[in-house]
Amino acid sequence: MFDRISRIFNPKKDGRDGYTRWSNRIIEISDFILKNNRLPKANNNDKNEYNLYQSFSANKRKFYSKELSEKQLNFLEQHDIIFENLKSISEIWKNKVLEIEDFIQSKGKNPKSHYAFKKSITDEDIYQHKLYHTVARIRRAKQNDKLSVEQLDFLEQQNIIFENSTSNSDRWKNKVLEIEDFIIRKEHYPKANRKDSDEEKLYHALNRIRRAKEKGKLSVEQLDFLEHHNIILEKDINNTLSKEEIIEIKRVYSDNPFRAFQLYKKVISRRNLNLRLMIIQENFEKLINL
Repeated sequence: MFDRISRIFNPKKDGRDGYTRWSNRIIEISDFILKNNRLPKANNNDKNEYNLYQSFSANKRKFYSKELSEKQLNFLEQHDIIFENLKSISEIWKNKVLEIEDFIQSKGKNPKSHYAFKKSITDEDIYQHKLYHTVARIRRAKQNDKLSVEQLDFLEQQNIIFENSTSNSDRWKNKVLEIEDFIIRKEHYPKANRKDSDEEKLYHALNRIRRAKEKGKLSVEQLDFLEHHNIILEKDINNTLSKEEIIEIKRVYSDNPFRAFQLYKKVISRRNLNLRLMIIQENFEKLINL
């Protein structure tokens, strides 16, 4: 079986048929992750999931051994499969977070330790004490940048914020300043960049801020701070283009508008954005008219 998988995923034989089979498999894996919110496992009771697991593992090995072509790497990125970041969250960790969420929803507050202030300790006190220390461990891990992107996203999905307001405000502002400094230096917004871990972290930080704004979780002060530092959160895809890419697209447009639009679509496709053609056309017209 491994020989068959090896033949399919060998970038040196990346012919039309081989690439078609490979890309279709990647789409299957991407659809599975999106539907189940997890990676495929070696599930002997589900032949399809087992095959997806084998295919995913084969691609991961070839990614780390640098055997995948640039075409394949771009396709993986377009379908949200970035092997450095696809770390599965342990079920134990996830269940603990769900316990914390249930406690917060039922009690209307974060768990606390009351041992020092109570004469008699109940089972509820012991349970809350354990949750309190779980929160403390996750908070320390987050402060030390030891949580994966998936863990941070899972915490956000459960509406769990661990920092106190003052320290969170300082760290949040410093992260915005890092993003602003990157944009000034690079002349484009941070992207999902597997070759630059610092840019990758800023890309995910910006996405978390954007999602917080969409959910109405940013304060007036935070929104003002973003505006003051020229951070635009609306999804204007032209913000993701570099100065050189914009110059090249406009240069081609002066000779051949159709070719310029094809080039624009090709550049946008590398940004890992799933956009309708109408949205791409609208942004293309905005770019040309700048």
